[in-house]
Amino acid sequence: MKRLYMALSFALLPLMAGCGLTGPGAKITSVKYVNSFQTEGVEYTFQGKKIVKMELTFRFDETFAAGLDSTSDDYRRILYSKLVNGAHFYIGSEAVKPTYGFWPQKAGKDFAKEMTLFYVIPNDTASSSMRFTFDTSMLGKNAPALDTAIYP
Repeated sequence: MKRLYMALSFALLPLMAGCGLTGPGAKITSVKYVNSFQTEGVEYTFQGKKIVKMELTFRFDETFAAGLDSTSDDYRRILYSKLVNGAHFYIGSEAVKPTYGFWPQKAGKDFAKEMTLFYVIPNDTASSSMRFTFDTSMLGKNAPALDTAIYP
């Protein structure tokens, strides 16, 4: 019996390790302050500003990516352009647009992992005033809401 349990555990491990979400939803996997970010060999810094780096993971209904070829070179770029529309960062009641972002590192027909967004905010912003929401309704039916305070 113990061997059967172990065999089942190892067989199910890849399924459970996916992206940490069992149904449609969005999850913040990391949020922190960074001094800069680099893209295409150029390092970006912002004098007198803080940069919030946020990594997200998503699971969505296959209808979200319907008509897209998950094996194409453009798939992660297209997913990013759809997903970033659901991301909303606030300082108090003021919305802040992402300054830059990276496409998901991994993506399939129903998931996207390690999508990164960078938000440049005033240096004197109190952590207690930051909030992030994601419009999870776009990901599928019964996706739990994502509305959380941000403490990098």
